[in-house]
Amino acid sequence: MRQLAAPGTILGGRFAVTREIGRGPRSVVCLAMDQRHGREVALKLYDGPTGRLQRLVVEAADLARHRLLVPREIVEGSPALLVLDHLPGTDLGHEIAAQGGLAPAAVAEHGRQAARALVAAHRRGLLHGNLTPRNILLPLAGGVWLTDLAMEPTSQAFLAPEVRRGAAADPRADLYALGLVLYVGLTGRLPAVPAPTLPDGLRASERREDVPAWLDDAIARATALLPADRFSRASQLAEALEPPRPSRAMAG
Repeated sequence: MRQLAAPGTILGGRFAVTREIGRGPRSVVCLAMDQRHGREVALKLYDGPTGRLQRLVVEAADLARHRLLVPREIVEGSPALLVLDHLPGTDLGHEIAAQGGLAPAAVAEHGRQAARALVAAHRRGLLHGNLTPRNILLPLAGGVWLTDLAMEPTSQAFLAPEVRRGAAADPRADLYALGLVLYVGLTGRLPAVPAPTLPDGLRASERREDVPAWLDDAIARATALLPADRFSRASQLAEALEPPRPSRAMAG
């Protein structure tokens, strides 16, 4: 796919490639000009299955209101071309790689916004299924967006233990993945001990002392070994990632 992503290449008869902006195990993402509509797009060259993505095209505008970035069009081929809105900025994976562990307040805010996006997806019967730091976008315009919704997993490391064992995923698998992403956001790395061996979940406070208890507890519950011990809804995780308000006595 590298040759297809070369600047100046015309793909699908109308997409003029400007430059490559990202790469994954099964895809290359390019900045391109849609010559038919006269707009700049992010064009993902994808060699995975597209069947589950077709529904997202129909709902793309609605999902975008909840900061879920999905294809607005799919041009079938080998590889398929997924046409997405271009959101200039970075992603959480790049931020972690550049800075190591991020500030707890920033991690909680990113996680809270990501959880709210999952609320919208889950209410529509959609699972993300592929949540990693690289799929949490941080646009220059602000806010947090999720991308690669309903695509084939690109990293086994962020899959919930039951999914690794072959069980069907449910919303709690997404919450596990988000909890693990937040752990990595705080510590700068995946846990040394495989998460499936930790029934009570991961504690970032074991790696750094400045993690507040409420954030530590939220991540631990999200990454519990058994789905029944996790948050059951994304809205619960979003609420748990809210910093506690000072009591009146403390404020006084």
